[in-house]
Amino acid sequence: MKAISEVNRSFFEMVRGSSRFNDSAVLIINSNTVKTDNLLVKTEYNWRGAKIDVTLPIDVLEIINHILENVEFVSLYPMREIALNMPEEELIKFLLGVLSATPNLQYLQLDLNFMDKILHDVFSSPAVQANLKNLAVLDILEWRFEKGGFKVPWRSSACGNFEDWGGGDDDGEDGAFARNFLQLSELPMRLECLRIAKINPISVESEKCMKFVPAMLRNNRETLSELSLHSRLWEMEEMKAIMLPNLKRLEVSITPSGQEVLCVFLTNHPLLEELNVAVSKEFGRSLLAAIQGRSSKLKKLHIKAKTFAGFGDEGGRVDWSFLGGMAELKDFTIAHPHNPETNFESYGTGPQFLECLPQEQLHHLSFKGIGHSLLGFWRTRNGLLAEDEHGNMVSSELGLDMKKDLLRGFQNLRSLSFIRCPEAVDDKVIQFICREMTKLERLEITHSKFLTDNGLNGRPAVEGENPVTIQNLKCKLVLMI
Repeated sequence: MKAISEVNRSFFEMVRGSSRFNDSAVLIINSNTVKTDNLLVKTEYNWRGAKIDVTLPIDVLEIINHILENVEFVSLYPMREIALNMPEEELIKFLLGVLSATPNLQYLQLDLNFMDKILHDVFSSPAVQANLKNLAVLDILEWRFEKGGFKVPWRSSACGNFEDWGGGDDDGEDGAFARNFLQLSELPMRLECLRIAKINPISVESEKCMKFVPAMLRNNRETLSELSLHSRLWEMEEMKAIMLPNLKRLEVSITPSGQEVLCVFLTNHPLLEELNVAVSKEFGRSLLAAIQGRSSKLKKLHIKAKTFAGFGDEGGRVDWSFLGGMAELKDFTIAHPHNPETNFESYGTGPQFLECLPQEQLHHLSFKGIGHSLLGFWRTRNGLLAEDEHGNMVSSELGLDMKKDLLRGFQNLRSLSFIRCPEAVDDKVIQFICREMTKLERLEITHSKFLTDNGLNGRPAVEGENPVTIQNLKCKLVLMI
């Protein structure tokens, strides 16, 4: 037992001494850690963060005060789904106890569901207000409950009807949900990053629910560099007047009717370096033009859409040639949501993206849902259909040498993804990737129709080349066939 104890202690010290552990150093405070005898009381480690289950007994705060005094990051979440219906008084007391005991707080995660409670006593507390003055990151997310009680932060999940968020008469004109955000917007914070999960009310009173957003942005306009806002928030005309002089990173998901507002917003922010935009239905020409206007500065561009609308050239396809002029681009993703009945033609061809992208400078490249059984990823530029030996109409496809020529330019990639691209990777393509893309740190391939053990194990070799296996890749491989 003594030997086992020494080994465990040595292993623990080795983990705790690693740079990766020290960079995060987050202590999970839930029923398991509380039940472990004296674990929280005896810990003398200078934890940087704490993830705390708000369903714990309020007495727990007395034994973690010494931990909260030093933490810079706090995530407050409900361990069980039933906690969303916990008594309001208990939740308020717990939130107040934690937030008033964290003088060094810089990053706060709150569950969006908490905002349905009347949190006036929390946000009006002088101690809480003093601790939130130095807050740099505010992340209001919604937790998705999974089997076994584990949770995943889910920023883009819908939040139900307006009535579910305090829209009734019991809480006054605006309801608890809106008033909590309005109270937050008035706190003297200097946020650098604000992320809010999708708020998708369908009531005519929705503007009252969302009107806090412009106020929060204006009150933090000089410091905000990262913003994540979604859905109907971009239908507010007031967003057109918002100007954040230091904004560098923007993540949005919008409806077609919100594209006009977003276009103006993009025009007002010439220093934008990272853009992640998802459109629920048709991605319009004007929005793509607004993105092109920012393209000279963008280092990261992620686009997700069901289809592109209003592009009259080449059968309604997008002209992606502007990608080649993006001198700063390091990270590009093009994503089609899982919807097999949607017309893929507006996207253009896989080779078209590979031809247009600035190859040597890219570090991260991801294709999601591009190509399907009729119009495969490697179809020729014009995408013409031809008749195969069985009389079936199929898209003409590039030969192996042309595929290699297109991929060869991406020698500096750190990550490469072909997700739901069924015809993108076969045995010969994976052999080329294993042999040529030596800087890869992550490779993702899913739903591949033609990738077999022969390609992964290097059998048979491509004619004239020595066989290689996936072991040749010095990277993390995510493979789901």
